Amino acid sequence: LNIKVKRAQRERKMEEYEQERKQLLEDGSPEAMEKLKKLEKSKPLFGENLCHVVDEKTIISDKKIESAPPAVTKDEAASSGEDTLDYMEKNEDVLEKYAEIRDLKELEQFLYDHPVLLHE
Repeated sequence: LNIKVKRAQRERKMEEYEQERKQLLEDGSPEAMEKLKKLEKSKPLFGENLCHVVDEKTIISDKKIESAPPAVTKDEAASSGEDTLDYMEKNEDVLEKYAEIRDLKELEQFLYDHPVLLHE
């Protein structure tokens, strides 16, 4: 009920505004134009007349969407885990020495001497 009352009031105010505007435009005198400017400034603002869409456009990117990499199968996942275990077993001594190094220069030299650590 309250919404209907407000809608009726809004329509009445807009009708009054339009009637007064038409009268001032018909008169056309400089005084009427001044009143028209003041009337435009005091125009009642509602959701319908507050703003409007000027231009609508959709932009579609020219970039091609890359598809996701294929899912890893159970066999591939198991084999990659086995490869890692094999690598760790083969290089266990070197990896232990690598983990014990605390000095940055020693670590750098160790990696130069054992590039197999950087391979996998």
